[in-house]
Amino acid sequence: MDASFLSFGAKAAIIEITMSTYSLTNSWLSALVRAVETYNIDPHDLLVGELQTDDLSKPVNARIDHDAMTRMWRRASVITNDPAIGLVAAGFVGPATFGSVSFAMNASDCTSTALRALVRYSVLGSNAATWTFRQDEKYVELTQKMRGPIGASEQKDANAAGILHICRSLGDPRLRYEKLVIGRPAPKDISRWREHFSLVPEFQDNGISFMRFSREAVDERWPNYEPELFELSISILERKLKQVGKSSFLAQVKGQIIEGLEQGNIHIDLVADKLGISRRTLQRRLWTESHYTYSNLFQAVRRSLANRYLLSSSRSVEEISDLLGYSNVSSFSRSFRQGFGTTPTEYRRQTSSSDTEILESIGPL
Repeated sequence: MDASFLSFGAKAAIIEITMSTYSLTNSWLSALVRAVETYNIDPHDLLVGELQTDDLSKPVNARIDHDAMTRMWRRASVITNDPAIGLVAAGFVGPATFGSVSFAMNASDCTSTALRALVRYSVLGSNAATWTFRQDEKYVELTQKMRGPIGASEQKDANAAGILHICRSLGDPRLRYEKLVIGRPAPKDISRWREHFSLVPEFQDNGISFMRFSREAVDERWPNYEPELFELSISILERKLKQVGKSSFLAQVKGQIIEGLEQGNIHIDLVADKLGISRRTLQRRLWTESHYTYSNLFQAVRRSLANRYLLSSSRSVEEISDLLGYSNVSSFSRSFRQGFGTTPTEYRRQTSSSDTEILESIGPL
């Protein structure tokens, strides 16, 4: 088994330039749509206003903003009039739901290994929460903590029920939680939850969920273990995780530049200090991992923000120039022309917000 997988030393997260969170579309969303359809409700009522299309044939790793996903979970509960819709949706989650992570889980030697894979590589699917894995002589425990807004109660239910459903489908169908805490407010009637989990879950309104299994139950070896397939799956996931780690550092620097612009101080020494590294280390990592200099990245971020402000706000060119830290409007116009081939005023006049994807991720120079 891969040593880097067992060590659990690496931690990775993607922080987009807007610092938003994301989730998978064709995993939980497709399960939610199928659940809504069991109530004889048109899923268009669920998707309207949240997606560019209601076509769910997108690749499994397509992403959707976490806030939009939260709204859809809540809307599903309203249109179905079922506060336990998350438990229903979990029934449509299968061993192949989560893409490449699912392949590693399917090829694992036992439930414990599959859970470890799910936790370690969860960031490849969503950065809305952080997961931890812990085991001792008696128990294997998973903890999920939301990174930002707590999100929908229905999704907390779905996560807890979905993990159990997947593990049962891969191993012992009688597997159960020894203890379950769901990070959501307690429902008025817990009977559906008690019946579903065969125990009375605890509820806590802080976004932190906790799942405990018997170590003996999850360490039982599976008959379908395929070592070669498992090793191949882990090697692919580790490669993806390494790429996430690289893009994460670039995104962290972008985020600090944006924050510095808002506070009026974007000096490289301040950014390095905020990240807990030296100026030299920041410059070296930026160049090694993304082929950016700090100066080039700073200018790219400012131009991207200028694009956003010009197309999505009514601020004057003078106000935008000041927000972005330029000494005067002439400097702003000169820099903008270098990046876009026209002045800010002409760009705003000629380009509508529908023509350009606002604040898109900055690629290689």
